[in-house]
Amino acid sequence: MLFQQPFRWIIFTEDVAILNSIKAFVDSNILIPQMINNNGEYNLKQFYKIEDEIYYEHYGIWSVKSGIVDKRTTHVISRRRANLYGKLITSSYVHLNKTSRHHLTDYVDKHVDSIMKVNYLIVNTILDTLNVTKRELFQMTWGYYNIRTKKWSGMVGDMVHNGADIGGTPLFMQIDRLPYLHYTALFTPTKGGFVFRAPQLSAVHNIYTLPFKPLVWLSCLISVLLSTILLHLTSHSANEKSSNASHHKRISDSALSSVAVVCQMDASFRSTVTSSRIIMFFIFLTFSFLYAAYTANIVSLLQSPSKSIKTIQDLFYSKLELGVDEAPYMRHYLPTTDVPFFKKVYEEKLIKPFAGRPDHFMPSDEGIARLRKGMFAFLKEESPMYTAIENTFNEHEKCGLVIVDYIKFSDPYLAVQKNSPYKEILRVKIVKTLEVGIHKRILSRFYTKKPVCVNRLNFQSIGIDDALPAMMLLPYGMVFALIVLALEKISTLKAFDNKICLKI
Repeated sequence: MLFQQPFRWIIFTEDVAILNSIKAFVDSNILIPQMINNNGEYNLKQFYKIEDEIYYEHYGIWSVKSGIVDKRTTHVISRRRANLYGKLITSSYVHLNKTSRHHLTDYVDKHVDSIMKVNYLIVNTILDTLNVTKRELFQMTWGYYNIRTKKWSGMVGDMVHNGADIGGTPLFMQIDRLPYLHYTALFTPTKGGFVFRAPQLSAVHNIYTLPFKPLVWLSCLISVLLSTILLHLTSHSANEKSSNASHHKRISDSALSSVAVVCQMDASFRSTVTSSRIIMFFIFLTFSFLYAAYTANIVSLLQSPSKSIKTIQDLFYSKLELGVDEAPYMRHYLPTTDVPFFKKVYEEKLIKPFAGRPDHFMPSDEGIARLRKGMFAFLKEESPMYTAIENTFNEHEKCGLVIVDYIKFSDPYLAVQKNSPYKEILRVKIVKTLEVGIHKRILSRFYTKKPVCVNRLNFQSIGIDDALPAMMLLPYGMVFALIVLALEKISTLKAFDNKICLKI
């Protein structure tokens, strides 16, 4: 490696054959001066090898009088040596779906192995400009170190053990990979999070308590109590002045009349006293306005999605089931998280049995199908998931999509073989694809943004979960009525026994 960058050499020799024994790769910087005449003028040239073939470059002329006369077209070696004259370059790619190898350039199933397809086009564009012979390897995983065999697997293994020059699928920067790979500037934006359809508000909260704020509910309760007391007092006044009126002798009668008014029912209260009628009128008027406001809010809330799930903590404690794409990097990174709550999510939610599976990892198609049904959050790379959603969801089903960040990592980068002589040439070409927009154009053709809601349904059918709190009032009321009936029977029997005892 003495003749690789960043070393610079000047070799004075008249025996050109010695150059055959020097390992001067494409990135070498070796200057050879050769005397032109006896006047002290020297022809300066550089040489490098591709395979065993020697190539020369004219550097310039040197003389005592003029010094160095630079004749190079550009000072950048990697730009001067961009033609590799058919050199065999091996690139390795990761595909998780076997059919992806047949759809690398036709944009079919863009959401399947999209990160591989994007970079396949970019890498091949770069290699075409270098005039090389291409050889391609495909692996099912990025590559991880095996402690038992002391070897790397997957794409990393191809670069370390099998002579691959380029890792054509970007991979994350890990400390254990740095001694074996060199990362370039070519990155692929990657984000991963739990995506789910925002559940209906009724699935998260009891919507029948939401239309009013606590202070309004308290005001309603106070109004009912006041109306009960006033009705009871005016009822006693009416009984004292009227010989045939016997209404509301008990406070419970007044309470039932107040509750009947709240529920917009016809109250059993009848009175000839003006004050009682005025009270009833204003009670009806007050609760008519409240009833209109309450029912209007209920209709709106029944059609509203919940916005309460904003963080991974909210998602963990919600009723939503969780699922994870069974990609190798998911299985590798999720167990290694050092964030305490993320670790809790993994241990308590993701590795437990689910739907006949040993854990919550599942194929992407199944996860997207469950996501469409609702009450399910799926963890996958965002862009491929959005593409699948665009292709399979109805327009109104794209509304209310929410994402909660879970995986936090830097973008993956393209890697080349460690100490590769083509490292600098590839780096320059990669930067050029970024500058001229090739990278951005290819990304835009594969990567999909979050679907836009353009056709939200105004009304949706109400399910049993939505109406369950209201329906449960009937059995609760029946149980309460039976309890009251039992208490009344017990009270009546005691009163009857007391009368018998007094007579005896």
